[in-house]
Amino acid sequence: MAPKSKQAERNAAKKLEKSASKIVDDEPATTVDGPMALVGKAKTLFMGSCIVEIAPMMQPLMQDKLPDKKTVAEEAKAAGGSIGSFMHGVVDAVTGNKDEDGNDNGEGEEKKQEANPAEAVSVTGMFESLQTRFAWHNPLGLAFPATPEESWTAWMKMKDLLTSDNLDFGPRPKKKGSPGMDRILTNMHTNMAQYLHILLAMMMLRAFLFRSFFACLPWLVGYQYLSLKLPLENMDVMGQQVPLEKCPLKFRVAGSVGIHALIWLFFLYEAVYKTYFVEKIPLVGLFVGFAYIVRPDGQ
Repeated sequence: MAPKSKQAERNAAKKLEKSASKIVDDEPATTVDGPMALVGKAKTLFMGSCIVEIAPMMQPLMQDKLPDKKTVAEEAKAAGGSIGSFMHGVVDAVTGNKDEDGNDNGEGEEKKQEANPAEAVSVTGMFESLQTRFAWHNPLGLAFPATPEESWTAWMKMKDLLTSDNLDFGPRPKKKGSPGMDRILTNMHTNMAQYLHILLAMMMLRAFLFRSFFACLPWLVGYQYLSLKLPLENMDVMGQQVPLEKCPLKFRVAGSVGIHALIWLFFLYEAVYKTYFVEKIPLVGLFVGFAYIVRPDGQ
């Protein structure tokens, strides 16, 4: 009887080990709602991007219909903390909802009780907002991350996915469901903004090294950075004073927005048209592979 009891104990111990390893190794059931969630995320990123939000402001900007008062950071935060949160208020203000004296002309009665964000907008405020959105590690100006701090935090979180705790080279298979596909969709949904910026960097490198040193995309990204980093006052260059303050600020804003629009144009041109089909396969495989081998953040 004694050997049988020991064998039973060993069998019970093995069962406990298997159940414990299954609990640890199973992929957490936190996934996005199918591939259409990626389409919705891409739409959200683009519809809240700077290029979409600022486009309605170009006409009133060039027609000098914006107040030339400096925007205070607290006012922008109170209006929502992004360009779009207060730009739409300016559109209403310059298209007829307010008369010249600032009185309500009877239109938009439902908005009477709301704070008018147009009061916090100026040409200087638009320029400062662009400086905030177009950080060197966030040149596409997507809906989010909307600040340099949020962008840098997102990049650091993505870097942390490559640590030994998160790098498991794929989930264990299950009898039901597809944990591998679920993980890919979850990671693609979470890190889509960073993947787009990585693709931008790869297209810049490809255009510069394999097409021409004068390819437009890399230079445009550099011009966007310089257009927002040059001071608004005079600048000393090799002992010579460059009178930057003589350039009206609205042209600085319009120029930066125009460069940003060209970045998007040439980014799509390089990624969709100039890359060969045999290049697109490893490009897609790179992002899908990364999404597969790392455990999603917080799991």
